[in-house]
Amino acid sequence: MERAELERLSSLCTNGDEIICSRLGEMYNNDGIRENDSEALQFYQLACDGGNANGCSELGLMYDIGEGESEDNDEAVRLYQFACDNGSASGCYRLGRMYVHGEGIQENVSRGIQLYRQSCENNHIVACTTLGIMHDHENYNFQINHSESIRLYRLACDGGDANGCYRLGRKYADGFGVRENNSEAVRLYRLACDRDSENGCTYLNDLCASRPNLSGCLAR
Repeated sequence: MERAELERLSSLCTNGDEIICSRLGEMYNNDGIRENDSEALQFYQLACDGGNANGCSELGLMYDIGEGESEDNDEAVRLYQFACDNGSASGCYRLGRMYVHGEGIQENVSRGIQLYRQSCENNHIVACTTLGIMHDHENYNFQINHSESIRLYRLACDGGDANGCYRLGRKYADGFGVRENNSEAVRLYRLACDRDSENGCTYLNDLCASRPNLSGCLAR
């Protein structure tokens, strides 16, 4: 980005455009400008102070992992909660993760699952995949529910999540909760692989090696 454009955006942020502040934080954090955690923290702080929920969620993440600032779980929880309460799906997901795993806060799996659901309902595709994984195991206060995990993986995959596509492909390949369909598994593994899922690529190659006449394999 040219210096003049960066100065223009910085001026807009300084004059109260919290959306621009949040975008500048993202650019300094990992997208579009040389990485500078201190600058990212400053712009996320300005965004959050202006009431921008995404800025608060991203600021919370920096405190959560100690990026650009000393790790501060209490501050991360506070920021995630504010972000979630103000419509940030990522804020809900990140707060839910802390509750599920007891990271910096007392473990409360039920509360974490509630937050994951809230996040998934607001189109956070990783939250949908995470819930699907939980429905595939019995160690999160769930009984195994293949139908629900399939629904969640499909939501995630349709939204662009590679892991959701890979896991849905596994369902079709193994016939868990759905009629076995290796051609559909190939299609889903290919989607996952094209979205940089290592597992998707591995399972696609393995399935095509064992069943080379499948239509999706012939298209390679």
